[in-house]
Amino acid sequence: MKPQSKNGIRLPQLPKHLPMGELSHLDDFGQYMETIIAGADFSTQGGKNIQFEQTHLRQVVFQQSRLTNFSLMDSVIERSDLSGARWEKGRFRRVEMTGCRLLGSSLMEGVFEDVYFKDCNAESANFITSTFKNVRFENCNLREVSFEGADLTGVVFFRCDLSRSIFLNSIMKLTDLRSSVIDDMSVGINELRGAIFSPSQAVQVAGLLGITIKDWEEEDYQSGR
Repeated sequence: MKPQSKNGIRLPQLPKHLPMGELSHLDDFGQYMETIIAGADFSTQGGKNIQFEQTHLRQVVFQQSRLTNFSLMDSVIERSDLSGARWEKGRFRRVEMTGCRLLGSSLMEGVFEDVYFKDCNAESANFITSTFKNVRFENCNLREVSFEGADLTGVVFFRCDLSRSIFLNSIMKLTDLRSSVIDDMSVGINELRGAIFSPSQAVQVAGLLGITIKDWEEEDYQSGR
């Protein structure tokens, strides 16, 4: 069956009925499939090559967890806490993440394909050198988040707060920031090539590049200003 989509993002393909599962520890090379995991606490746990597929993670705690080569496919993460988590080289495909906390989390070198972030608080998170394909952030707190060196081609930031976020050396072709707060972003002219802004943001974008825009008056030239 062709997967449904929301705002152009392909949604997770989940069975209509998922059984409840119990899980207290993540094992290296563990595969967890077709289940609902609710209220589990994986705080500070470490692991590598762990895979979740067709799972619904609800109110799960991953605080300060350390996972390498983590894979999440056709899954929903709801109201879960990833604060301080370090998930390097993760792979996320057809994932919906809603109402989650990612405060100070590190998801560097990740690959995100058809991922929908909604109502998430990811302040100070790290997505350095990650690749995004068909991704949407909606109503998310992304203050001081680092997207340095990331490929953000086609990413939509809808009504997000990107204050003091970092986009240096990133690719922003068709990246849509029209409805978001962009105060004090760290970004250069090369990164901004192809990005989409609203007319009302034009002066603000110029300010980010150190350009001053002001109306001209004849008196300014006569006085040498």
